[in-house]
Amino acid sequence: TEALTLAAAILMNFAKLHVKVALVQAGCATQPIFVLVFAIILSKSHPHVFSEEMNGQAIWKKTMCIAVVVIGGAILSYTTA
Repeated sequence: TEALTLAAAILMNFAKLHVKVALVQAGCATQPIFVLVFAIILSKSHPHVFSEEMNGQAIWKKTMCIAVVVIGGAILSYTTA
């Protein structure tokens, strides 16, 4: 996982140099969506390895928090672009 983290950091720095910062922030704001989706998939397919709270209220809270982050990223990208 360190190799992936390093590759992501390098690509992020490259993107910051060549793209407006607001667009990069808007792209990064969508990352929690993929993290939640992969957490759900992995906890359903490998429950002995990954554990994630999956009741309705927990999913609702996580979805609302992700929505706030995505909306904030979109606002930043539209106001500074």
